[in-house]
Amino acid sequence: MTSDEFPFGKRKNIEYLWCKSEYPALPWNLLDLPKKFESTGIQGYSDHSVGIEVPLMAIVRGATVIEKHFTLDKSDITIRDHALSATPNEFLSLVNLGRAIKRNLTLGV
Repeated sequence: MTSDEFPFGKRKNIEYLWCKSEYPALPWNLLDLPKKFESTGIQGYSDHSVGIEVPLMAIVRGATVIEKHFTLDKSDITIRDHALSATPNEFLSLVNLGRAIKRNLTLGV
């Protein structure tokens, strides 16, 4: 992407996130998730998928910012976001695994 394609241009205090606005975003609809975030000018991923696998894939592909919905209780089915939201334990796993992946990538693994 070029700077002209970003609504506020490229600035140090703005980070752009890639997102598929579907609730939930199903794997076969995420085929255009960037393979290398560094080459897109996009810094991160706003996740609407079920589970933590896709945001972890985004980290492997160079995303430095992850946004994931959070919930304390998935049992309320009247709110569509609960199905794709992370519980505290899932969020902790995402953070711990994401940091470990980033650490290994930084080492050159």
